[in-house]
Amino acid sequence: MNKTTSKPTLLRRILYIVFLLGIIFFFVESLLSIVYFQTYGQTPLATIGLFKKLKRNYLQWKVKEDTNQSQYMVRPGSLKELSKMIDLEMRKANGFDYQPWAGYSAKTFHGQYINVDGFIRKSAPSSSATEGDSNAVVIYFFGGSTMFGFNVADFETIPSYFVKKCIEQKINMPVKVANVGIPTYYSYHELMLFSHLLYNNHRPHIAVFLDGLNDGAGLRATLYRQPFLNYRLKLPFMMDIVRGKPDFRDSLDYALDIPGGSLPQGAADTIFTNYMSAVKAIETIGSAYNVKTCFFIQPVPYYNYTNRKNDPICSQGERPQFQILYPKLETQSFNQNIHFLGNMLEQEKGFPFADAIHYSPAFNEKIAAAVLEIILPEMGKIYAKKQSN
Repeated sequence: MNKTTSKPTLLRRILYIVFLLGIIFFFVESLLSIVYFQTYGQTPLATIGLFKKLKRNYLQWKVKEDTNQSQYMVRPGSLKELSKMIDLEMRKANGFDYQPWAGYSAKTFHGQYINVDGFIRKSAPSSSATEGDSNAVVIYFFGGSTMFGFNVADFETIPSYFVKKCIEQKINMPVKVANVGIPTYYSYHELMLFSHLLYNNHRPHIAVFLDGLNDGAGLRATLYRQPFLNYRLKLPFMMDIVRGKPDFRDSLDYALDIPGGSLPQGAADTIFTNYMSAVKAIETIGSAYNVKTCFFIQPVPYYNYTNRKNDPICSQGERPQFQILYPKLETQSFNQNIHFLGNMLEQEKGFPFADAIHYSPAFNEKIAAAVLEIILPEMGKIYAKKQSN
């Protein structure tokens, strides 16, 4: 008598598959924990860590391809090799160095097109004064990565174009500039840096502050007055040194995230209040050290950029807080010391961005011209006073 073999039920098949997948996952996780996690792991499960790493590598590759194309577009008529070299150097220079009291600065780097020493990025030119001229008006430029000049060369930053404009317009006074823009810095962090520099006898005649993007975008940082890299700075650096190269992207992701997944009620009001408080503190400290302070609200792709949808380079994401924050900041334009440049993109038809949020060389030049026009009278007063002494 033949016995018929009963087929496993559907439920048993599913359980068997789940069990088999569990065994495979356990094997892979164990293997990755040995060969990967002990060196580079920053997540509870090595599998998740590896997946995130692969995803980031893909996104980095995609961004690199997009940035290369953008670099060519924002430098019409220039050699592609120039844009490629600037992009390559920026990738190598992209990092941070520890700095006592101020927290951190951009990484010290010396290349053909990008040069950074401590808090200062090279400007080219950095002065319109003749050698040995002690009457030059010294201007420090503060801000985040847009002032620093991310994805542009030393000679394409806002401070560099500022000096060029002084020379082109034959401004009848010598000028010296210093680019102290630091990627991820916003108004409160600039207050710390400004104080630190003054306490260490770095005293310009004028301090220019360009803000808005980081104050508005970095909700988890600006709402609670924390550095953008605060999440990473709280972790033990020594563990990262043992595991490998520190990775600050998790801090940036955290800082730019919206708390709770939705825009908290009153967040824009809090950011506005914090910004105005930082401005007041900077003005007070500057006055104590006889430094004239000037504040500029920068253009951002999230506000009053009518051509944004046709711009193949800039960010197409939504940051609704700017629709609340920027009108409030614009109302401060009656304040002689706060100047609203947030509408500069309204009629822009070219390529104002070199990547998602950072300015192109041509737009840096426009911002430099706008800043010069506004602070030129103050520069004249300072120069006249220096000559009379």
